[in-house]
Amino acid sequence: MELIKQANVIGNTLIVELETYQIERVKELVKDEVLIKIIKAYDKRTLQQNKYIWVLIDKLDKKLNGHRRDKMKIYKNIISMAGVKTEYIQAIPEAKERLLKVFRHVEEIEERKTPKGDSILYECYYGTSKFDKKEMASFIDVLLDYCEENEIDTREYERYLR
Repeated sequence: MELIKQANVIGNTLIVELETYQIERVKELVKDEVLIKIIKAYDKRTLQQNKYIWVLIDKLDKKLNGHRRDKMKIYKNIISMAGVKTEYIQAIPEAKERLLKVFRHVEEIEERKTPKGDSILYECYYGTSKFDKKEMASFIDVLLDYCEENEIDTREYERYLR
């Protein structure tokens, strides 16, 4: 039986996703003193939300870029504007490429001098596939506002997105 559904490491914290019935089993397995924090997870975004998000991003792309078509840049900008799920990571300058393999968008915040050498503070943004429904709602609000600013009618999509 697989015990852990999903696990992520953020800083020095291990986040483990379990089925509810597995919690007691985990408590039995733990031999050392540890802190187990159990919180209710929000549901993930829906596939229908995802579909209509990309329809609107496509409309924005056509409006803003014409034939150049740069949907991913628009998507990353909206993620950045929404700023709902980010991590700050200080690393060597060469780490940016590796961070981009984990995060959807990475911004350089500031250069820092340390006794061990130069480093950069990065703000790393997760993609919408990592958003829960609450975070997705914030992203959608920013997307709809951005569409409105660019005179793109969103009325037919709003009911599916909310």
